[in-house]
Amino acid sequence: MPNLPQSGNGLLAAFDATMEGVCRDPLVSIKHTRFACGGVSLGIRLHHIVCDAHGFFQFVRDLAEIYRGLEVNQLDKITIPPLSSPPEIRSYLSAANTMSSEERREALKYRPSVFHIDEDILPSTKEQDSPPSTANQHPQPRVIGRVLRFPGPELKKLKALAMDPNPQSQTWVSTFDALSAYLYQRSYQARFQHLKSQGVPSSKAASELSRGFWSSINFRSGDRLSLHPRYFPNAVYCPTAYHSHELLVDKPLWEVAKALHEQVHSVDSSTMERTMKWVAAQPDKSRIKVNFEFRNGSFIVSQWSKFDMYAGVDFGVDVDEKPIMPVLVSPPFTEISLVDGLAMMLSTEEQALRSGGQSGVQEDRVPCAIDVNLTLSEPLWEILDRDDELRKFCC
Repeated sequence: MPNLPQSGNGLLAAFDATMEGVCRDPLVSIKHTRFACGGVSLGIRLHHIVCDAHGFFQFVRDLAEIYRGLEVNQLDKITIPPLSSPPEIRSYLSAANTMSSEERREALKYRPSVFHIDEDILPSTKEQDSPPSTANQHPQPRVIGRVLRFPGPELKKLKALAMDPNPQSQTWVSTFDALSAYLYQRSYQARFQHLKSQGVPSSKAASELSRGFWSSINFRSGDRLSLHPRYFPNAVYCPTAYHSHELLVDKPLWEVAKALHEQVHSVDSSTMERTMKWVAAQPDKSRIKVNFEFRNGSFIVSQWSKFDMYAGVDFGVDVDEKPIMPVLVSPPFTEISLVDGLAMMLSTEEQALRSGGQSGVQEDRVPCAIDVNLTLSEPLWEILDRDDELRKFCC
């Protein structure tokens, strides 16, 4: 991705990230680019207010199915073929329209752990509430995005390190748990080291850093909210937690992985359902705020690799009538995604081999490689570039 025009951004249609632009411009845009070699790129952008990553890849697969069903030789009278399985576009939150007054009151009694209501309805006009002066503030360092590849054999080793060596009961961690814990811990340690290198005492450095961890759960499945299998709108629950400084600086990887595993898997379907009903029942949803501080030290993980990014997104066939699989499926580093402390786990071309009939996991249970789009501030990369521990597992 970094070798493409403008690191991939040149292959997307222009985008205005301001609120005015979001309200004015189309919800979806597709930019077709043909390279001199004959290769083609499709830059597809769909607003997050419409759907999540699951819905996005469902949308792209539906586009591919429609395109494959077109009669190529009859472009003068195109008939759009119907989808074999139409999407479910009715939002789960629309259930609020059928709530009785009593059901709405009951839903509003719940106090979700991940949201709160902003009580500041009107902006303050008091002089003392004006924004603080930025005259003496240092400019924020540049945020840089890099693609780190974690090969299958290294993921297997990393997962082994993330397992409790002396479990008291039957436990397990996923590759997601292991990789999330690893990146969260290494980036936090780099932040701590950076502050100390600037002369900040250890105790003060620890208090200046946020230790928040933000993840997301797709609640479509049967063991969650059992939504329609083709549900298109947003369906994510984002569990958050603040872990201790000691855990991130001093403890082994398996303890961090265990903490993140418990953070995600402690959320049951009842919690998700009551939270979503609370959201649906809110009379003014613009006042809903998340209970999370997006500041120095916080870490956000999004697992796109679970969405079969390479499966079903073939738009054409070769001379032998075999599907032409994409060479690369990936989001570029955009103005919105350049956040200090964001990791996006992405499928790689190895998944395309599995989609083509080859196994994505070998006999010795080696998984497909995962690419991580990791964005961090420039000083942290300078530290991580000297981190031999990080380079053990990625390239």
